Amino acid sequence: MNVSSVEAWLTRKVARESALSLLGCAGLFLASALVLLFTFWIVYCFLWFIGFQFRHWFSIPQAVRVSVGLLVLVLLFIDNARTDPEYLSVNDYCGDVRRFHRRLRHCHRLEFRVYAASLLSDARAA
Repeated sequence: MNVSSVEAWLTRKVARESALSLLGCAGLFLASALVLLFTFWIVYCFLWFIGFQFRHWFSIPQAVRVSVGLLVLVLLFIDNARTDPEYLSVNDYCGDVRRFHRRLRHCHRLEFRVYAASLLSDARAA
């Protein structure tokens, strides 16, 4: 096995994984934008419905509905930034399973790196 073929294979593999990661990143960004838009419209529609039901006593102007919808999104971001991720997994029974899978993925990545490095060192030695 020659070194250039292994290096070419590793280069293709890294390029493919990078492209897939970039594609996944774009997909998740689009999905998160859709979730934020959906959350905003839920708040907006709720305020519109309340204003419509009680229109005889008070009305909620559009500027207020939009402002409150955006304020709810800002408060969600602040709450998410202040919440410790470990707090979310401490009280549920799936926390240990999640930590196990995280460690397992990390071990597989390390195992692949060690295997690739041993392939390169064997190829260079030969």
